[in-house]
Amino acid sequence: MKRLGTIFMVACLTGGWPTGEAAAQSAPAAPDRLFRQALKHYQDGDFQSGLDGFTAALAAMPAPPPFDPALLHYNRGIGLYRLTQPAEAASAFREALRTPDIRLQHRIYFNLGNALYQSAQLQLNEGDVAGAFRLYQESSTNYIQALRLEPGDQDAKINYELSMMAQIRILQMVAQAMERLRQGEQMIGEFRFVEAAQWFQQNQPMVEKALTLDPEVKKLFETMTERTTAVAEILVTPSGEATPP
Repeated sequence: MKRLGTIFMVACLTGGWPTGEAAAQSAPAAPDRLFRQALKHYQDGDFQSGLDGFTAALAAMPAPPPFDPALLHYNRGIGLYRLTQPAEAASAFREALRTPDIRLQHRIYFNLGNALYQSAQLQLNEGDVAGAFRLYQESSTNYIQALRLEPGDQDAKINYELSMMAQIRILQMVAQAMERLRQGEQMIGEFRFVEAAQWFQQNQPMVEKALTLDPEVKKLFETMTERTTAVAEILVTPSGEATPP
């Protein structure tokens, strides 16, 4: 999991500051200056100020641009990721993929995979299993893209395996939920309605969470829970006593 948090060194501009007579004759373009200031903030660990700087540099970029705008999008993605805004980071990385620079593309795919993985974890914590599963799938796709560009990238290989393991865990959760649904159906078939009602109620939170991947089965489980509960209430209510509302 430590490797999942790996972020490549922020992409820097090539070349250096003008010196001597050249420095006296021309100041750096505004995007260049903002870029380097933002980069310094990142190096100091101030990701919010760095992010603001890269955003300002992007807004100040003239046409035609003096350097690849993908560098700004990429570095914005780095800051957003570090500030735990993975969805926004993923959007920035996708913008950066327009670059023709193959080495930069490799970095982008890797970090896009990381951002999507982090988003998947947040979705899973919120109970959105289906959303998390889709994001884990997307993250693994981007790790594969990174490996196609750099087959020897061990971090991308490890993170790909982590994303696949996360998908397997979700599928195992769904299989367990389906088995519990089958057990409840068996109780109903044996006319064990009170026991079935208790079974469905006990397992409802876990099963409904897992079955967001299959809305039709989830709806079936909810219907069976409601019906068995209604039948069980009739069976356990003494004759002549009204069922409580």
